[in-house]
Amino acid sequence: MIIGFKCVKDQSLMSFDDCLDCSLTYENPCQFSYPILKGIYENIQNRDYLSVTSIIGCLRNTYLEMTHEIYVSPESLYWLFRGNIAHLVIDDYQPPDAISEKTFEREFEGVTLRGTPDNIIILPEQKKIIDYKTTARIPFFNNPYSNHKLQLNLYRWLIAPEYRIDKLEVQYLDMKNVKKLEAKLMSFEEVEDYLFQRLLPLKDAIDSGNCPPKPPADSKDRWQCHGYCNVADLCEAYWKEEIREEAINELRNDDEIEGSLPF
Repeated sequence: MIIGFKCVKDQSLMSFDDCLDCSLTYENPCQFSYPILKGIYENIQNRDYLSVTSIIGCLRNTYLEMTHEIYVSPESLYWLFRGNIAHLVIDDYQPPDAISEKTFEREFEGVTLRGTPDNIIILPEQKKIIDYKTTARIPFFNNPYSNHKLQLNLYRWLIAPEYRIDKLEVQYLDMKNVKKLEAKLMSFEEVEDYLFQRLLPLKDAIDSGNCPPKPPADSKDRWQCHGYCNVADLCEAYWKEEIREEAINELRNDDEIEGSLPF
């Protein structure tokens, strides 16, 4: 869980209160003012449950964030503040039947998946979900980003016992333009296959205390390794220990094989 900030100036570890107090002084060394830091802080979601967003991306990242106390830089969470600004504005102009910020739960193979769609609007009469995404660059192609499509399909599955959804849409917003893109529907069988591969292993890892493996180098889950991981140092420490244990096991296996040879 996130328990404080890394100072922008010197990377020292600070409590949220100390960082906010610093931002109110003339000595404030960073570009983040009090309202921005306060907005980032209040939108941090330290989940102690398995959510839709927790199973998208690197499971190792999710496990380490859920099981360790960590400090993060305000820069790495600025997108929370930016997205929340858009969400607050958009929420005020939705049609009367729109549903947002409602928590849903559903069990899969005895494991509970929970989600409170942020920036996502459910329109029951239109049988439609719209996800509002603030982004640095709107997609040039006529397809939403793959992780956005997946997220919408997971929410569609999650709310299916209460609402039938036949259309998924991502509304992108950047500083210059907006763009609506329809997301392809996955079958519920495809969604549940994904849950089998992601939700159940993550639950097992948390229950057993065994950190999930680092994604292979060619895995699409490795995108977080390129400056988007808040637990990179912890991951590296685990990885070094795993490499050491693997080397020791290989030496032991070699010794056992050599000891069993008839000459």
